[in-house]
Parts: sequence; structure tokens; C-alpha cells
Amino acid sequence: MRGPGGYGRYDDDPKHVGCPRARSDMTPCVARDGGNAETLDAATGHQHTICVGCGRSPADLLRELVAEVTEPVTT
Repeated sequence: MRGPGGYGRYDDDPKHVGCPRARSDMTPCVARDGGNAETLDAATGHQHTICVGCGRSPADLLRELVAEVTEPVTT
């Protein structure tokens, strides 16, 4: 089962957090693996970390998820 934003725990493995950007369930992901899946963003020369799996900033990913679960849906 997937939750908001495509993140969530799988029915057959509730300890495993699924990521909507992962290429496979073995792709490192900061949502699931925390700091073990972070690396420095060498492309920009900044000292902030990015997710090894998708190359996005963990803070940006968290902001997107918070917005998804808190902003009203417009139709």
C-alpha cells in the first residue's frame, strides 16, 4: 500500500518504506535509509546533501510531502 505522495509502507513488508522516485525497492532512499542514503551535491559546489537514489534535497522532498498532506485539493 502506498500513502501520500507515493510514500508508504508495503502490505507484505510493513518495515519497508516505499519511495515514488525509486527505480527499485533496493534503490537507496533518504525516506527509508536516512543519512546512509545522503551524499554531498558535488554538481552545484554547495555543501548540502542530496538523496543518492533520486538526487533531490531531503528538505525539498519533505516540503513536497507536507504540502501534499496539508494543502486542500482543488478540482
